[in-house]
Amino acid sequence: MISIIIPYHNEGKDFIKATLKSLEDTINVEHEIIIVDDCSGVPLKLNGQVIRHEKNKGVGAAFDTGVKRAKYDRLFLIGSDVRFI
Repeated sequence: MISIIIPYHNEGKDFIKATLKSLEDTINVEHEIIIVDDCSGVPLKLNGQVIRHEKNKGVGAAFDTGVKRAKYDRLFLIGSDVRFI
């Protein structure tokens, strides 16, 4: 069981969708995905758990927010443009 935390800020929906697809195609353990939208110009809307900062706080704060909301002890922190092969 693992909590995957992904900060997001104006990267574009295609990047995060590709990252999510890559994760779903690769991860074979029970997991949750937490995306923290760090006050993007256009709020990110996806199925799943998206937490939005009302003010831009930076990537470190976005990771902290995700960690605080994680339900599992094992954490995997990645960028929104990461791909797994």
